[in-house]
Order: sequence, then structure tokens, then C-alpha cells
Amino acid sequence: MKSASTRPGFSLIELMVVLIIGTILMTFAIPGYTRMTQAKHAQNARDNLVWMGARARAKAIERGQVWQLEIDPALERARVRRRGAAIAQDSVTFSSEFHSTVTTSTNALVTICYTPRGYALTSCNANNVDVTFTHADKSAVARIKPLGQIERL
Repeated sequence: MKSASTRPGFSLIELMVVLIIGTILMTFAIPGYTRMTQAKHAQNARDNLVWMGARARAKAIERGQVWQLEIDPALERARVRRRGAAIAQDSVTFSSEFHSTVTTSTNALVTICYTPRGYALTSCNANNVDVTFTHADKSAVARIKPLGQIERL
């Protein structure tokens, strides 16, 4: 006959110690995770803008028409559309999709027009404009270069 003291399992005190240790570890992990996700929101918004620039350039080359990328900091939106078209092919609102605010160094609408050869027109191109994406206290920056390239800074 077995006694009650030899049953397998954990005692209530052992379970409480494990829970307390887990709670202490989580108090250190949660703030770090929050900072990481804030930085990622801003970086993902920036990377999406870089992708949209590549998409506008590819559409211009593929279709043999002038395509443009418009960045509107007032609406916190970017869109890709054929020049003269009213409807956008691609559009993103950074404040709702990435929870990030958008500012530009000119604080005005920025338009980049890509020719069928893949270069940006100087007539509607904003050269050396910095676009900053901010989420909480973290930010990520992209720069529009003279030929229409958008680089991550």
C-alpha cells in the first residue's frame, strides 16, 4: 500500500514559485518587446514606401507610360497611379495600416514621375526629400534621390 506522500506531481508551493519567477521575467521582457514593435511599425512603413517606389518604376517600364508615386504627409498616404489617371493602382494609409505618422522635409505633397525608361522626370520629381515615419518615439527615414530611387537611411 502506497502512502500519500509518495504521489507524483508538484506541490502548491512549487507551482507558486514558478509563477512568481515567470512574472518577474515578464516584467523585464514586455517593455523590450514594446520598444521593438514600435521600431518595427516605423520600419515597415518605410519599407512599404520603398516597395511602392519600385512598383511605380516597374509599372512605367512594363506599360511604357509615365507612372507616379505621390506621398501626401497631410493625409499620411502614398499612392501609385498612371499619370493623369484619377484612380490609384496601389494605395496605403500609413496611419491606419502601420500606426505611423508621415512627415517630409518639405511638408508638402511629394510626387515622383517615372518614365518608361525607369528614370524620374525632373519636372515633377522632388530631389533629396527625406520622408520620416514615426511610431511612438521610434522613427525610420527614407530619402528620395535625384533619379527617383528611394533609399533607406
